[in-house]
Amino acid sequence: MIPNVKGGYDYYYYASDGYDEDTDETYAGWCDEYGYIKKNIPLTVGLGIWTRGNKTAASALTQAGEVPGDSSITTSVGAGYTIIGNPFPMSFDIQDISTTAAATQSWTPDDENVPDWEKNATTLMVPNVKGGYDYYYYASDGYDEDTDATYAGWCDEYGYIKKNVTVPAGTAVWFKTGTAATVTFTK
Repeated sequence: MIPNVKGGYDYYYYASDGYDEDTDETYAGWCDEYGYIKKNIPLTVGLGIWTRGNKTAASALTQAGEVPGDSSITTSVGAGYTIIGNPFPMSFDIQDISTTAAATQSWTPDDENVPDWEKNATTLMVPNVKGGYDYYYYASDGYDEDTDATYAGWCDEYGYIKKNVTVPAGTAVWFKTGTAATVTFTK
């Protein structure tokens, strides 16, 4: 499943005997729902894709292409949930992800004025070793305990800036925002 410009997904199926209309031959490849080989399917750098393997046999997915040489890559996302992928061949820290989505004022234990602030915040959901997700929220005034300063960044539910949270190469995260925005990865 590959995200499309309409906010949904285009579906492709791997078939051992897909039909290539150009060559009038059959071979293994990614096909549409009718079994026709689909060529030159663009994958947008930074967007994630969904894959589902065969339930009865082990499978592997191999990606090929050029490694981005840019020091930063920006991806556009719509309102709601979008799966975005690490566009670099190395791990990166979540604080190296910036967004044009409006930062939400955070809440800290000393400030009871904004309860449940994280429910409306732009959210980053990072896979964890338990098979679930760890949630981080984009706050305009996240608190950094190390420097005793506040600044915009990815925080826990209490408004504390989270450091050393890495996303491995080849891993995708969920990004949720209330409005269309851009997401920039910087290495």
